[in-house]
Amino acid sequence: MKKILSIILKIIIICLFLGLNFLAVKFYSEYKLHLVRVYVASHNISGRHLIVEEDIDEIVIPYVYINDKAYLNKDDIIGKYTDIQGKIPVGSLFYKTMLFDKSELNDNPILELKVGQTLFTFQTDVLALSGNSIVRGHRVDIYGSLNIKQDNYIQDLLVSDVRVISIKDNKGYDIDHPNSNKIPFIISLAIDNSSLKYLSLLSKIGNIEIYPSLQAYSTTNEAKLNEKSILLKYLNSNQINDIE
Repeated sequence: MKKILSIILKIIIICLFLGLNFLAVKFYSEYKLHLVRVYVASHNISGRHLIVEEDIDEIVIPYVYINDKAYLNKDDIIGKYTDIQGKIPVGSLFYKTMLFDKSELNDNPILELKVGQTLFTFQTDVLALSGNSIVRGHRVDIYGSLNIKQDNYIQDLLVSDVRVISIKDNKGYDIDHPNSNKIPFIISLAIDNSSLKYLSLLSKIGNIEIYPSLQAYSTTNEAKLNEKSILLKYLNSNQINDIE
């Protein structure tokens, strides 16, 4: 009986030793590896994409595989945009060279467009901007003018309450940028897609003028095409020959 108890005791001691040894090896390995939680792309992410919660996965990897160029905090990742020419493959860490704040993007105006809008850009100057009373974020009304054979000249409102996306100088700086010469050269407007064809044609065969809108600070009813504008019938293809 004593012999059996002695054998059982030895087995228990061996099991405890093996168990403790396993735990010791496990803890030592984790200590040596310094496992950390990081965030990786949950799918292939294209250029100029706004990172949201669904774009990231959380995994645990050894710290040795991470360098100081990778973001480790989720809050530093969500809300940023990917590089316009960059692509983040699934499973990749989010590196600081891949992500940008909205204010850092050179093509920032495009990001301010709403669904169904496109960017319409044309040359401008201080006079056309009503002496700089038109600024970024304001609303303007777009008027067009045409020289018509039979009527000589027409002018009418074409699109109202159009949001000003940006005003840049001839070097590409925003007018309010410290390095800008403060002389407006290019203005970009948020145009509804249905209006683009008319404005593009008008810029080629007529003239475009902008004036501050009565709804300069409005946030609704943006970029409304004036469907009653007398310009529209001349901007349709079957009326082009009537324009001088």
